[in-house]
Amino acid sequence: TGLMYIINSFVPSFKVCRENEFLIWLRTANLPFRGSSVYALALFASQFKIDVEVFVGRKEIFFPNYRFKGVKKSELKTANNVAKFFYKQVIKEGIKVNVMDFDFSFVKKKLLSGYVLLLKLSLGYLRNSIKNESAEISFKKAKPRYVPVMNYGNEKFVVADPVLGKIVVDEKILQESFNMISSKCKTDNRMITFKLKE
Repeated sequence: TGLMYIINSFVPSFKVCRENEFLIWLRTANLPFRGSSVYALALFASQFKIDVEVFVGRKEIFFPNYRFKGVKKSELKTANNVAKFFYKQVIKEGIKVNVMDFDFSFVKKKLLSGYVLLLKLSLGYLRNSIKNESAEISFKKAKPRYVPVMNYGNEKFVVADPVLGKIVVDEKILQESFNMISSKCKTDNRMITFKLKE
């Protein structure tokens, strides 16, 4: 859903609708998991004449808590093989993949440079904070998801949440949502940057 909003912001003819949401999921699902591959998301967006660049902490899927989510080791192995397939396709298409540890200041720098981001965040924490509910959430409720971050200024971020719509988020909240990917979800930070091709 997040990628659909971003593509629509660049290419209005690509409508925000159930059919396109389903299309993106079919093209990007990192089977046997339901979530999308960061590489497949970048590949899908690139067909719309949008410059995309991928940033990951690790090239492979890093999911040390898989046992607590009812995931088998064989399923994780299969998921990594699917991720490798998408990675090869991305490299073949000339999309740049940066394997690096990046911090929150790097995220802000990209936004200030005019990029739109699809950023992995703890969506559970973000939504709880916006609703003024308890921000103390478990790993199961942390919900690492790719969320569109449209712009940044005056210590505020504009985020396109699939449920809450476009919302303005304080820097402190978004930073904590970003930090929870490593501290609570125990995985690597990931994002895709988007800009119209010149």
